[in-house]
Amino acid sequence: MNIEEQKQERTRFLIILSIAFAVRLIYLFIIPLYPSVELTTGYNDEPLHLHYVKHMAEEDSWPVWYNLPDSLNYLTDAYIHPPLYYKLASYSYRIAEWMKNGWGLYGARLTSLIFGLIGCMFVYRTARLSFDQSIIALSAFTVTALAPPVVIFSSIVTNDAMLFCVSSMAVHSLMRCRTEEHNPLRQIMTGLFIGTATWVKMSGLTLIPLAFLAAKPDTPVKEAWYSRLRVLIISVLFVLPLFNWNLAHYGQFVPGQQKPLATAYWPGEASALDEGGIYHPISAIKYSLRSAVIPFNKLWGSNTEKTVTVIWILSGLILFIAGVTASRKKTPHAWLFIANLALVTCGILWHNIKLYQVEFRLFTPAFVSLAILMSTGANRLRLPLTIQGIIWLIPILILPFL
Repeated sequence: MNIEEQKQERTRFLIILSIAFAVRLIYLFIIPLYPSVELTTGYNDEPLHLHYVKHMAEEDSWPVWYNLPDSLNYLTDAYIHPPLYYKLASYSYRIAEWMKNGWGLYGARLTSLIFGLIGCMFVYRTARLSFDQSIIALSAFTVTALAPPVVIFSSIVTNDAMLFCVSSMAVHSLMRCRTEEHNPLRQIMTGLFIGTATWVKMSGLTLIPLAFLAAKPDTPVKEAWYSRLRVLIISVLFVLPLFNWNLAHYGQFVPGQQKPLATAYWPGEASALDEGGIYHPISAIKYSLRSAVIPFNKLWGSNTEKTVTVIWILSGLILFIAGVTASRKKTPHAWLFIANLALVTCGILWHNIKLYQVEFRLFTPAFVSLAILMSTGANRLRLPLTIQGIIWLIPILILPFL
């Protein structure tokens, strides 16, 4: 790549980054706390995450969640999550509250915004490292920078923003293991990234099996297994204290798994397995599709939203299928993205069985792989970067007016 091409790529990158930052900043201020309805509808789980952040800011202690279905204080339900995101968000919450009473919400949201944009940058670096084509890297960056699910969850208080960031860093580090010479330090760092993802949210556990892809395809067998074991052992050791905490306080490695929470809290909306049969499968599918574009409750129904949802999902599906087909032929590294997506999908099915509701945001640990596979498909279909930007940006721009 000559100097002129590098300059052009850098300019496009900065334009996309500027738009992504502006859109998130706007949403940071216009999205009200649920269940308020102003310019747009608030996200229903945000008050729970904000309550956790406030607890960390005021009490400076790791809270314990109690499974009390008859409790009126539903705001403590987020206590089931690991504390890392909430601890970090509590610092920006304190600073914002010190500046002005009531600004803590925006301070915590700013933490999500920063994590979201950092995650997008690592998506770009991973695509660049894997395919060494600027158009694919910029395309993948565009998907995560402008697609509705990523924009929303990096504009509000939720641990999904940090999970996306750390998962992107973990997949990038795994790609470095697959493209560079044997480097034990890199393998240790990769294990730490994977372990950190679990400290953000328990669904980060789906990244641990990716340790078996942490070696160059042509590495001698013995050396390859040393690489895999280093990543696996470090990631598991890093997660063990979290497992010990959960066992001590909840009696299980992942809280809430002894009985589907849906049967206790939301039996009318549950999509879990109960007594050997799936009930409400249509509701689960509809919920998942709706959340793919607009991750808010009670919005599915308008003709405008249905149209946008169908177009958006079909566009992504076409690009994804084209991307899987093209990437397998271009580079063996694509198997890392396919494996990442497959493991996260298995995690979602497990979540659906043990907890409640299929939600698109549960794909967060695989957003990096989804973006890169779709960008590969867009490149194969010769879809201009501007058109891709429009596909991902339009739904999030019209959301407040649906």
